[in-house]
Amino acid sequence: MDRLLCGDLPPGGKCAIKTLARESGIDRTAFYGNRPYVHLREEFENRLTAIRQTGERPDPRDAQIARLKKEITTLKERLIHRNETITELTDFKTEALSRGDHPPAPTG
Repeated sequence: MDRLLCGDLPPGGKCAIKTLARESGIDRTAFYGNRPYVHLREEFENRLTAIRQTGERPDPRDAQIARLKKEITTLKERLIHRNETITELTDFKTEALSRGDHPPAPTG
């Protein structure tokens, strides 16, 4: 339980009861109803809720998704800015060429 809550997840696992059951070698149904491991499920869920309320993410994939979404937003903003710059420079070039403001021809 501690490993999962610290983000040490097995490949393909999530910070969830299913992974806890698999990692502990206990059938998942033993964590529900009046089965012997209900208290562990409740403790796991309470601790997971407390961790999430602090803003931490025990599942590194959740943190990665949040980071990538932020990165995508930043890249989209940069792309919009670059496109605006390209449009401005293209307009400037077109206007300069139409006025005859050509740079001197290279000699050589």
